[in-house]
Amino acid sequence: MYRALFQLFVVPILLVVVLVGGYSMYWTYIANGLRDGVEEWATSRRKEGYLVSFAELRKSGYPLRVRVTLVDPRMGRAGKELTWAWTGPRTAVEMRPWSFSRIALLASGRHELSLIRESEQWTFAGEAARLQAVVTLDGTGRPDGVTLEAAALEMRESRAGSPLAARTAYLKLTRFAGGGSSKLSPSLEVEVRGEGLVLPQQAYAPLGPAIKTLDAEAKLVGRLSGKALAEGLQRWAEAGGVLEVGRLNADWGGLSWDSNGTLALDKNLELMGAVTVQAEGLFETLEELAQARVIQRRISSVAQVVLGPLARRAPSGRTSLSLAISLQEGGLFANGIRFADVPHIAWEGVPPGLVPSGLLGLDDAPANRPRAGE
Repeated sequence: MYRALFQLFVVPILLVVVLVGGYSMYWTYIANGLRDGVEEWATSRRKEGYLVSFAELRKSGYPLRVRVTLVDPRMGRAGKELTWAWTGPRTAVEMRPWSFSRIALLASGRHELSLIRESEQWTFAGEAARLQAVVTLDGTGRPDGVTLEAAALEMRESRAGSPLAARTAYLKLTRFAGGGSSKLSPSLEVEVRGEGLVLPQQAYAPLGPAIKTLDAEAKLVGRLSGKALAEGLQRWAEAGGVLEVGRLNADWGGLSWDSNGTLALDKNLELMGAVTVQAEGLFETLEELAQARVIQRRISSVAQVVLGPLARRAPSGRTSLSLAISLQEGGLFANGIRFADVPHIAWEGVPPGLVPSGLLGLDDAPANRPRAGE
């Protein structure tokens, strides 16, 4: 009788205790590994010249999640062209104990970003009701995708009160395994969506600070390689790389458009390509830009004369027309007529250190998956 009771009650209880104890040990092992991975990431960034600090790393999430929370996280970098510093809320790095291919970064709360360029300094501070990033890893532990989502983001510049805001914002980078090995092979896909975007007054915004909607998707054909952006673009251009723009749609100021096309860089790293655009409100916007002396009056006048016969009146009351835009030999052409010069982009002047190496594939060194620790 006692033996039967033992088998009926005690054995299952012991089995549960063993399973729970074993899982707890496994969870602790994985949590320690994630914590060590965060510390190793911080150490690697410091070696690259970044300033990375946090007051404490806290483990939590048992039993269904493994979470490491960075208390008082700070990051920045001092450079000749640009110095920046970020302070954020308690930021959690999170994963499932049984899935090592997806890591989430949760950073909703108050953020502060300071930028110093030459003698000017700007500090933006504010709240994000939702701010998270998800990194997916391939079989070798190298990132093959990054998704960033924000909602109800509102920051203001400390001196002038200039806003930086987004009702919703979405960014997704997808790296294709083995991509770019041939001339026609895509290596990277970019998707961007946004609603209720507001740019600060420090940003160049010729159509105004408010962007109602933004929806873009593009594929990078060919592979970027090299340690610096200018070097990588030079190699990419020489190999015949192109940027296939599947869509670039926006409603910005008084102008809205849908577009798609192909862009590339010539041997001098000047933009060239062809884009098809369906625009609404173009003439009205050109007139406003001419009055504000953002563009030459000649551009608005020529557009009215040359493109006016092709326009029609949209239900909104604005003019609407289809355009074939081309960029070549330093000029911008619309339906075969040259309207303006394309400004030179100083790629070599892009401030280094804005993005950690490896994110865009510029760093050819293999990535190691964060290992579990003791």
